[in-house]
Amino acid sequence: MDSAQALERRLKRELALCEVTELGFVLLAQVIRQEPDALTPSEAAHKLHLPRPAISTILGRLEVSGLIRRERSSDDRRSLSIRMTEKGRRVFEGAIAQCLQMVNTLMSHVDSRELSQLDDTCSRLRQHFLENKN
Repeated sequence: MDSAQALERRLKRELALCEVTELGFVLLAQVIRQEPDALTPSEAAHKLHLPRPAISTILGRLEVSGLIRRERSSDDRRSLSIRMTEKGRRVFEGAIAQCLQMVNTLMSHVDSRELSQLDDTCSRLRQHFLENKN
C-alpha cells in the first residue's frame, strides 16, 4: 500500500504545481466530459459521490481561480450550469501533461516483463471489481 500512497502523494504534488487540487482536477474532468452540455452542481455531486456543500466549495475555488464559470439558466433562475473557461482548459491540459510525464518517468524504471505482469495484475483486479460491485 505504500507504493499506492506514494504515487497518490506524487500526483497531488504534480497537480499542485499546476495550481489545482485533486478534487478540482476531477471536477474539471467532469465538466469536460459533459461538453458540449453544461454540468450542474447536482450532477457533479452525484458523479463525484460528494455532498452538495463540498461541490459548492470546490466550485467556488475553481471560479475564483478563473478555471470555471457558473451561469444561471435563462429558463429557471434557480438552476446553475458549470462551464470551463479557456484558462481552465489550459490548466487542465497542463495538469494532464504534467501527471503523464511523471508517470512515464516512473514507468521508465520498469522493464517490459514487469510492465506486462503489472498490466495482467491490474486487468485481473479490474475484472474482479467489475464482477463484485458490492
